[in-house]
Amino acid sequence: MKKTLPIILAALLALASCAPKTDRAVTEFAQLREHLAAAANVTATAAVTADYGERVFDFRIKYQGADGAGEITILAPESLLGITARVADNAGTLKFDGAALDTGSLGDGISPAGIIPRLLAEWRSGFPDSLSLVTTGGRAELVMRSALTADARQTTRFDLSSRLPVRTEITSAGRVILTVVFENVTLT
Repeated sequence: MKKTLPIILAALLALASCAPKTDRAVTEFAQLREHLAAAANVTATAAVTADYGERVFDFRIKYQGADGAGEITILAPESLLGITARVADNAGTLKFDGAALDTGSLGDGISPAGIIPRLLAEWRSGFPDSLSLVTTGGRAELVMRSALTADARQTTRFDLSSRLPVRTEITSAGRVILTVVFENVTLT
């Protein structure tokens, strides 16, 4: 056994030296996570499309907050313009001035009202299933795919130069149930 141990160690070292030194997507993702973790507050404006199967709702929202909770202001549709509410990553209902807008769950507790803080938590500490680098319209992007729940998966594209999200799609049962197109994101 003592004679075979040096041979096994030498073989393992030889194999390790043949492996690529770094995977650029993994390195970029690590830097993106550092960038997100350093931010105490996030402000984001986004267009959100929620597909409930029988009905589809389009919202435009502004989110301001930190770690799991914040404030959302509805910018569109016009009938809901200006409604502001506190949200958390598991919220399904916006409450305001004694009334409530039930945005409903799209399954597994995923709601358009609480999607931005939920995504922030996933980007900061979730476990990616895959990471890849792509070019879209001349822009270099990092694509992160991960499971949000047992049935729902998220795919987010981040701009590599700014390290900010561009677009997220959440799928469940083989169909896109939620799309978030980020218009403006600021980390402070």
